[in-house]
Amino acid sequence: RSAKMLAIAMHLLRGTPFVYQGEEIGMPNSHFGTLDDFRDTETLGQYHDMVGQGLTAEEFMAGANAQGRDNARVPMHWTAGPGHGFTDGTPWIGFNTRAAEVSVAADRVDPDGVMATYRALARLRKDDATIVEGDVQFAAADHPSAFVYQRALGSVRIVVCTNLTGDVTDVHIPDAMTGQGEALIWNMTARTTLGEVLTLAPYEAFAVRFQSAR
Repeated sequence: RSAKMLAIAMHLLRGTPFVYQGEEIGMPNSHFGTLDDFRDTETLGQYHDMVGQGLTAEEFMAGANAQGRDNARVPMHWTAGPGHGFTDGTPWIGFNTRAAEVSVAADRVDPDGVMATYRALARLRKDDATIVEGDVQFAAADHPSAFVYQRALGSVRIVVCTNLTGDVTDVHIPDAMTGQGEALIWNMTARTTLGEVLTLAPYEAFAVRFQSAR
């Protein structure tokens, strides 16, 4: 659900979207147990610097797993089998620690999978000029959990509502963004109505299209 939420939040914004290897199937960052699992020269160099300044090895590893680059550079999981469809040999960096759970083969055949959401978003960007060319107006900018914005072009506006956290959250919607519209895309429940106060489930995301500007 969180992978779909992030896709909806990003791909309905302005600009040219890109898909980084594995995000279209919800591949999480890999967790590395030892420094030897890393290949990034910056991470390896920082280890000696930071430990020399008093940081413990455990503290460094926690930070590297949270912020390092190699965690998202592991090979693509094409299948759940040996080598995960990527290689019959030894890859330059280890496979994701959840490689057996998340793969292209499994997600591709799931009509409700993460890839299905990416395909739907690609179709929307191809077919709807509002997503490509429309203005952007952000709402609830100071909200700690919700990310809400509106795209507008001519008589069409699209309101995107997302909850970036694993907790239920309420967010106030500006009157200019409220109304009755058409459910465009969602990761949980199709929504057609936006009122003044919106309650979002954990990691919920959806977009509503309105046909008349306000």
